Amino acid sequence: LTIKSTEGKIIPDIEKKIKILQNEPEIASFSKVIEEKVYINYNNVGEIAYLRGVDSLYTQVNPINKNILYGSYPSFNYKNEVIMEAQLNNRLAIPVGSDADFVTLFMPKAGEGIISKEEDIFNKKEIFVTGIFPGNDQINNYVIAPIELTQELLNLPKKSAYQIVIKLKTPENVEAVRAGLMKKIGSGISIKTKAEENAAFWKMINTEKLMIYLIFALVIFITT
Repeated sequence: LTIKSTEGKIIPDIEKKIKILQNEPEIASFSKVIEEKVYINYNNVGEIAYLRGVDSLYTQVNPINKNILYGSYPSFNYKNEVIMEAQLNNRLAIPVGSDADFVTLFMPKAGEGIISKEEDIFNKKEIFVTGIFPGNDQINNYVIAPIELTQELLNLPKKSAYQIVIKLKTPENVEAVRAGLMKKIGSGISIKTKAEENAAFWKMINTEKLMIYLIFALVIFITT
């Protein structure tokens, strides 16, 4: 299951919701997540990627640490240790596990007014890559980092999160658990199953494919 706010990105009253989850016997584990687009720069080569900030319990929900191709999963002793999707790392040619090779993340600042210097536009953090993981359609172009890094880049409070991802002890009971959590947590929150999350993702992908098809059809029509 995935918990999100329906009234903004940040989950409100998150500590209260965490206490509810801790007392739910059907929940095996859960993890806080913050995900945003970020600009990565290394040796004057840049890419737009997705930065997924996770807490130390994330691997109990999604055991991505078991799929590391090269290097190691972050120790969480330092908030700037990250793992990177393989194709993204190949395009940027970032050395793995080298303390001498730092990569810069740029996150646009929210706000208004006159821009007089670069610091007014971006928050910046230096990271180093400890490991590489294989990508797929849903985690292509991803960087996974400690949640504290994303909180600082986005100027968010320490305990904040955009999502709480949940692993159940008995996945077959997902609808009953969801119904129970909705009653306890209350309004302003959506709780979606993995199937519903995947359906939304594939709908987005199919829409993008349709738009590309229409653009190419228009180009061919004009050329003809």
